[in-house]
Amino acid sequence: MSNDFLRAAAFALAAFLFPQPFPAQTDSAPPPEDLRRHDPVRTRSLRVRATVRDGVASTEIDEVLRNEGGADAEAVWLLPLPQDAVADGFTMTVGDREVQGEVLDARRAQEVYESIVRRRRDPGLLEYFGEGCLRARVFPIPARGEVTIKVRFRHVLAQHGGMHEWRFPLRAFAASGRRPERVSLDVELSASTDLKNVFAPGSGLQVVRRGERGARISAEWRTAADVPDRDLLVLYSLSEAEFGLNVLGYRRAPDDGYCMLLLSPRRTDANAKPLPRTIQFVLDTSGSMAGRKIEQARNAVRWFLQSLAPHDRFNVVPFATEAEPFFPDLVPADEERIAAAAAKVKRIEARGGTNI
Repeated sequence: MSNDFLRAAAFALAAFLFPQPFPAQTDSAPPPEDLRRHDPVRTRSLRVRATVRDGVASTEIDEVLRNEGGADAEAVWLLPLPQDAVADGFTMTVGDREVQGEVLDARRAQEVYESIVRRRRDPGLLEYFGEGCLRARVFPIPARGEVTIKVRFRHVLAQHGGMHEWRFPLRAFAASGRRPERVSLDVELSASTDLKNVFAPGSGLQVVRRGERGARISAEWRTAADVPDRDLLVLYSLSEAEFGLNVLGYRRAPDDGYCMLLLSPRRTDANAKPLPRTIQFVLDTSGSMAGRKIEQARNAVRWFLQSLAPHDRFNVVPFATEAEPFFPDLVPADEERIAAAAAKVKRIEARGGTNI
């Protein structure tokens, strides 16, 4: 891995497929609405797998393209790169053969973007002006047939607010107005120091922690309608501190803006001795709790009492007109006090006003 690569900023991946009937179209290509109607190539499935180790990501893409037309087709596969980014280890395989791809700097990439926009293929490329890209030619895609594309590359993740960011702009795969028919995502995180906050916004994504220094983020969408129209994003922070604390802010003038606070304690071994807890259970027993509500409240307190360990301290504080704690102060959760609290729970009734 070169020094230039190690100094490179992380890049957000975006892939565009611009299918062309064979031979290639001329500059008199139809407008986007006609292209969507007559474009024979679509993405049947897209699988994204990434392994992130200490801020360096290795990403693999498996994409199945189907040509629904009656003649062979070709496609130009583009992955826009942020300014000054460098991709290391870029390889691409179409079917069973390796395809020669190329890395374009920002100036050459802009010429490609402008050429595609001039042909009215996808004006959305305007947002990538000033960025480099990876490019490869996919040919042939047989009539009524499928081609599997495999892409692998490595990059250094960017950092924002002390958090590493892995991003996959899934919306870019909706070339010509078509979303992939099926998408799956699998991201493995590992580090030589403790992972603290691990955050993956959006519906359908699950984060599973693997001890102090590992995590896995996965998702699957089985229909085009379910595929998100937003970038897939994973944020995580590293720290040896007892707590992980990160603040991500956003502001667009003249608005005041907002921030998100992420706070995570150190994860503990499942076999480690639990820390003693001090808990006060506060319970509304006013007349508005009559019926099903007070029954559910009693059940909740019983469950709470059963969850206590002998080294814990506790109290139960019902309130309506006044607060009436079970004990004058916090008490140890021994058998005697648990039994006394359980007896008091049976006598709880819904009456009085709500003196919050």
